[in-house]
Amino acid sequence: MNIFNAFLPKAEPETFSYAPLPHDRAIRLLHLIPDRTQLHGFSLVLQAADLGNAPKFCALSYTWQSAVVTNPEELEPDYHGGTIAKVPVLCNGKQLEINENAFDFLRRMFSCGSFRADKRENTQPGGVNHVWIDSICINQADAHDRSHQVSLMGDIYFKCSGTTVWLGKEEADPGTKFVIETFIPKFLELHKKKGNQLAAMPSSCSHPDMEAELGKDVCEKWRKYHLLFFTFLARRRWFSRGWVVQEVILKSIFKLDRILLLCGMSCGTSCFSAPWKSLNGFLAALSQLSWSRELADQLFRQPSTKQWRTPFTIVLQNASSFVLLEQLVLENWEGTKTSAIIQNKQDPANDTERAYALIFEFVIRMRDRHFADRRDHIYGCYGMIARTLKPDIPNRLLVPNYLLSDADVYIRTAWNLVRNMARLDVLNHADRPSRKDIPELPSWVPNFSRFHKAKLIEMRLISGPRVDASQRRTPHSAVRVTKQNGLVLKGARLSSIAEKGPRLGNALNVEWFLQVFTQHQHHRPTNEKSEEALSRTMLANPSVWDTPNQSHAEQFRDWWAFKLAARINALEREQKGSSVAVTDCLKTLGQRSEWFPSLDEVMAATKAGGERSKSSPAYAVQTAYNKLLWPTRAMFLSSDGYFGFATYETEPDDEMWILEGGRTPFILRPRATGGYQLIGDAYVHGVMHGEAMTEEFVGRIEPVTIV
Repeated sequence: MNIFNAFLPKAEPETFSYAPLPHDRAIRLLHLIPDRTQLHGFSLVLQAADLGNAPKFCALSYTWQSAVVTNPEELEPDYHGGTIAKVPVLCNGKQLEINENAFDFLRRMFSCGSFRADKRENTQPGGVNHVWIDSICINQADAHDRSHQVSLMGDIYFKCSGTTVWLGKEEADPGTKFVIETFIPKFLELHKKKGNQLAAMPSSCSHPDMEAELGKDVCEKWRKYHLLFFTFLARRRWFSRGWVVQEVILKSIFKLDRILLLCGMSCGTSCFSAPWKSLNGFLAALSQLSWSRELADQLFRQPSTKQWRTPFTIVLQNASSFVLLEQLVLENWEGTKTSAIIQNKQDPANDTERAYALIFEFVIRMRDRHFADRRDHIYGCYGMIARTLKPDIPNRLLVPNYLLSDADVYIRTAWNLVRNMARLDVLNHADRPSRKDIPELPSWVPNFSRFHKAKLIEMRLISGPRVDASQRRTPHSAVRVTKQNGLVLKGARLSSIAEKGPRLGNALNVEWFLQVFTQHQHHRPTNEKSEEALSRTMLANPSVWDTPNQSHAEQFRDWWAFKLAARINALEREQKGSSVAVTDCLKTLGQRSEWFPSLDEVMAATKAGGERSKSSPAYAVQTAYNKLLWPTRAMFLSSDGYFGFATYETEPDDEMWILEGGRTPFILRPRATGGYQLIGDAYVHGVMHGEAMTEEFVGRIEPVTIV
């Protein structure tokens, strides 16, 4: 050996390249080997394995970006890739760059003696010395490899020996450890025993019954540490990530105890770990008990935790979502039965309609999750969907294909849903024109990466009776897509928009309503008093407040008083005396019928600042509809006297159509070049239960193209 070679620069290792997998059911697994040439002490060995006959392996659930964020803005989805720190490691003797969060996990596991090739399998936790990590075990630069391996991810997480949820290298504070290790197990036992009785008790654990059951010392520590614990969760990127839903649910279905949360670099008794079953059960219980808002408000009141209120609320919402999606998978397992939620919403008549009703339900429920790739809002559901269908169905689904653009994936998904579902509910989820941030999408195709508040059809399923404007299923034989991605359906024009009213919500412009009340004594299509028809229209005509002794309008007398008072105060703040038109109109209307608040009532509410009792129907309206149904919507009057509301982007001369298979009417805008643009769905009072489907109207049904 030439001694001078020792002083020569060390050659850079070759760049790692992925070998093609030998067959369709092959995956890659990795383990660690000691390597003194590496500062961190190990290198990787990546090998192919048959998924059906693979050695025991653990699957990792984590985030490619940093596990912990320092401000809430970092939690927003970034479809441009974001910043992902990379670390070079040796893999099969060659250099491979992996994301820093995965590297931290491997470094922690190596130092704790896990996934090491120099250890016998039976010395590893659970006899496992292999691990599957998506960013390493899939060739992310090869669209074919990525597409095929993503289609196997459902099986990978279902068949793995266990799933480890990695929350990052940052150690949990002692308060968080106390809550997870001591408080949560005791609380869950109490919740199992008391159930919803706990809803009447404060979340502070100060009720004597809770202190007696949990222990005074435990409750005192809960009050001391619970905000630290909630901040710990809110700062973890994992809880909003989209892929983790599938990764956790497919392992939790039958082996809930095989999912473990882990963070920090400590080993042994000092390490932080928590069973997923316990943590998610606790978070879901907080929402079930309606404690979530109270706890979020506590975060907001503290300057040090104020900014984490919304992320914490999302963590709780996602915990409930986990439970609902898990239930959806389990109740529809392998097509052996159909859950009540699918049967009630879609009423599928055959296996194909059932399959696509399930696909639709999963895709819609995943819209609020965060993915780095828009296509994954569809592909991230694939593993769960495949587990709910009969064995012969999955081959006909839209399988992952990363050679397609975002728009192509969404168009194909929407088209498959429209032509295979019993109803046109896909169109109810399309975006209003100004939200089309994927320019290539036709107006009828939803942006599946955008979260929506409750849709009109969903609110009506809650408050009943169920709407069905067309009284017909989608005529699949008559539905088609043009070469330009126009959707050809069958329907008929009901009316056109004559007048656009005010936007609904907190700052309601009541002058428009006062004008309607004075100009229209009755709602012509239903022959109701105008005040009754408008009150029902604003709330999408729910039955939950129907009583035999009071009209809708009478029940909401104090709501009108509150709204009128708020408007008078706003006008007076803008310009002294500018509310005189409102008060003059009140004098006239107050004499007309008993349903409308008198001028004295409104002025009293004005002096009280518009305060109203939380027990009144007005409060229920304000909290439920103002947050869910009213945002982005505005009232309208049609050319033949219909009251309704639709997206605020609706304009005069837009047309109201009833489409075969549609539960609601739709607002369509004629295009100069032919066809129609879908503006959105609509509530139209007097047609929501098939009243318009007369013989004359049905005779006018014809093909219509939406582009």
